[in-house]
Amino acid sequence: MLISIVIPAYNDSKSIEKLVEEVDSITKKITDSYEIIVLDDGSKDDTKKVVLKLANQYKKLKFLIHEKNKGYGRTLKTLYENSKGDFVINLPGDNQIPAENITRFMKVTHDKDVVIGYRKKRMDSIIRKIYSLFYNVIISILANRRVHDVDSAKRVSRKLLKDINLRYENAFLDTELVLKSIFNGYKIDEIIISHKQREYGKGSGGNPKIIFSIIYSLVKFLFYKE
Repeated sequence: MLISIVIPAYNDSKSIEKLVEEVDSITKKITDSYEIIVLDDGSKDDTKKVVLKLANQYKKLKFLIHEKNKGYGRTLKTLYENSKGDFVINLPGDNQIPAENITRFMKVTHDKDVVIGYRKKRMDSIIRKIYSLFYNVIISILANRRVHDVDSAKRVSRKLLKDINLRYENAFLDTELVLKSIFNGYKIDEIIISHKQREYGKGSGGNPKIIFSIIYSLVKFLFYKE
């Protein structure tokens, strides 16, 4: 069984080295069969330089590059497409979702197609928590089941990635994956994961343009049967 740990990175030069070190250390305790894939999404800082150095240090690490920033959705989609694991776990390059969660994801029975990480003690701003609460309530109503944290880190099976056609390339991609999984009868689970405050830089998840893009995509998804 091969495990893929995929990491979207954007201006994460100060956090990516520690994250890769921890991912490698924790995953090798679970299995010798794993890969770590980092995609630098057109960073303006030294992320590319740092990861190139890490690629020489860690034999399991693969490095992909978007020369121009394409956004979270396209980056995660590219990572899914380039991974080979029987299970794929995504962790953000800002290291807010620590590598210790890999162990929690892999303890879930392997018959689950999607395991969603629930950041119960979410270390974000109040505004972002409110946005997230309302959005997850909407998704739960549409899915006819409780979904606490649709846009969090996940463990996804290779079978699911092969079967489901992910069409969206913006931040709606996470929601698309979960809703299509539920609507098509795949096995879903949700576990509580740890989350910590962002140490460096600034996240873009609360950006009004991104929020509007997600809502617009949700409407398209529902009414145009994509």
